[in-house]
Amino acid sequence: MLITGSCEPITWTRRVDMNVRGGREDSSLTLASCQAVCESNAQCTGIDWDRAADTKCYLHGWWSAGNALNPAPGVDHYDLARNTDCDGN
Repeated sequence: MLITGSCEPITWTRRVDMNVRGGREDSSLTLASCQAVCESNAQCTGIDWDRAADTKCYLHGWWSAGNALNPAPGVDHYDLARNTDCDGN
């Protein structure tokens, strides 16, 4: 029996009012553009999105991997999962 289903090459997990210290600032002005910058960087593993501050986007990767998730009102942390088994279709 053949089972078919959709395969998502990129998925994001949102953690509301949480952040990880040590993110690298990015000038993205929208959540979608911040996520796109992260997706295009093979070393990026997630972002912090500050809903209220002027600097909204912080990229995470090996440089912040050892830092814990912390409560941060107004900031959402997004973990990026890359499914390398997907072909993008």
